[in-house]
Amino acid sequence: MRLNFQQDLELKIALKKNSQAQFQQLVKLSVQHYTSV
Repeated sequence: MRLNFQQDLELKIALKKNSQAQFQQLVKLSVQHYTSV
């Protein structure tokens, strides 16, 4: 499925906003994983 340009742009903006929060979440999960091993 091919997104049109507007949707693609909105998706990139949304990803940019979310990436920081997702990165922090990922770090948190990684820390929990490694400390539980």
